[in-house]
Amino acid sequence: MSTTKTTRKRGVILSAQGWDKFQKFKRKFECQDNNGSRYTLEELSDRTNLSLHTMSRIIGRVEGVDKISLEYCFRAFGLELDKNDYTRPGKTETVDWGEAIDVSTFNGRNEELEQLQQWVLKERCRSIAIVGMGGIGKTSIAVKFAQQVQHEFDYIIWRSLSQAPAVETLIADLVYLLSNQQENQGDIVKLLHYLRNYRCLLILDKMESVLDADCAGNYRCGYEGYGELLRLVGETTHKSCLILTSREKPAEIAAAEGTELSVRSLKLGGSPEAALALLESKGLVGTKEQKQELCDRYGKNPQILKIAAASICDLFDGDIGEFLQQNTLIFNGIRRLLDEQFHRLSDWEQSIMYWLAINREWTSIADLRNDIIPAITNADLLAALEGLNRRSLIEKASWREESRLIATQSSRYTLQPLLMEYVTEQLTKQITTELKTKKLSFLIRYALIKTTAAGIKLILQPIADFLNTNFHSEKEIAQQIQQIWELLHTENFRLSGYGVSNLIHLCHHLQLDITSYEFANLNIQQASKTKKNLRRVNFLYLNQVKAV
Repeated sequence: MSTTKTTRKRGVILSAQGWDKFQKFKRKFECQDNNGSRYTLEELSDRTNLSLHTMSRIIGRVEGVDKISLEYCFRAFGLELDKNDYTRPGKTETVDWGEAIDVSTFNGRNEELEQLQQWVLKERCRSIAIVGMGGIGKTSIAVKFAQQVQHEFDYIIWRSLSQAPAVETLIADLVYLLSNQQENQGDIVKLLHYLRNYRCLLILDKMESVLDADCAGNYRCGYEGYGELLRLVGETTHKSCLILTSREKPAEIAAAEGTELSVRSLKLGGSPEAALALLESKGLVGTKEQKQELCDRYGKNPQILKIAAASICDLFDGDIGEFLQQNTLIFNGIRRLLDEQFHRLSDWEQSIMYWLAINREWTSIADLRNDIIPAITNADLLAALEGLNRRSLIEKASWREESRLIATQSSRYTLQPLLMEYVTEQLTKQITTELKTKKLSFLIRYALIKTTAAGIKLILQPIADFLNTNFHSEKEIAQQIQQIWELLHTENFRLSGYGVSNLIHLCHHLQLDITSYEFANLNIQQASKTKKNLRRVNFLYLNQVKAV
């Protein structure tokens, strides 16, 4: 445990009011004079005639500077420094960073940091959840924010939940620190006592470690006490703040949050500034457009880009253009990171992800309900969508995007490009395994294409390549498909799902003759009515559903 007491006597720092005033006017100048781009530290130094070191200390709001330096900084943006714009913290602060990471090279996230400042310092929110998919930068922004505002608190305590400590152990640890190491035991009531009497900032990192993988937002068996902790901290009056980071939004946060309430959540997306800065730090070579494309393909996710950058350096000598030509996003560490998140999903959540990958465009709730086999209830569909949204794994159309879609009152969803490719890859692996083993499940439940060129290129073609690689001749492929076709005539499969239409599309793509196949009493769901090789097929008693 690393606990330090620091006393600041030298210099002044911007107060919360001064910081907000500075950021507001700086942003105005950035929009007017810098095409909306954020000023770099070097540009701020040039504008204010202050050294990089001094400017860094002003922005960081941790180390004091001379009052005249703050005056120079303000005047550069047409401001006068008021006595309420700065403070001289002389009190002793107890700071325990635990396992907090180093953020000395932090980039971007200015708007998010300003939002957190507004919630914590001005609106005095009691609980805030920072949520987003793995690697997006939740931990980094929490550390950076805590560093910027630590002078506003009596205590800063950072704890990682990656090892899933019991909630009783965590609370006892917090009480021990807040009592100045006088109390070795404590419960939630004692913790709330200290949160009322001191201004404390508590950060719980990686909350997903104590959440149930099968039910988004709920807790693992034995960890339900964390829910009670979040509920009481959010509902009870005190002068402290609890910030948590998580890949999934806890149910207590979702239930209690609101724009006018003391519980909020900040959903992190990719950071353009952090993504581009990471590419620069890795020494990657490419045009501005190539760098932008690389960032976009990986959703501007810093951790995933870091993994990709290492491979680009090792395999392509840092050449982004050469890497992009390979047209392959998923490999090694990136796959492991996505596997970890995908395998936490329930069956219904995975099913929705597969269908969003198949549709490859904004999809309504009604379309998902019609697509999914076996049939899903409205309650299960909405619960699965809510779970995916809390896990930050799906994108919901904004009102601007909705206006470009077909006129509808329903919400529409899709996947980010990286997740789209990953889920498509998972689907084709499952289908190829079933075609080889003849143990059918995915072939029945999911349509291989929905009459799109993308479906042929990204799903049918990899399956066809697998068959051509794993069978010695076209005759062997035809025999294998014939055996699967016969399986579809058995009682277990005769009237189920997309199996027949999938084989029709696959045979057509492989240019296999299916005119002798028996279609009697079979269910063709989403099969094309215009395929030339269906002219002499026996469609007696065919149950055709949703033909396109």
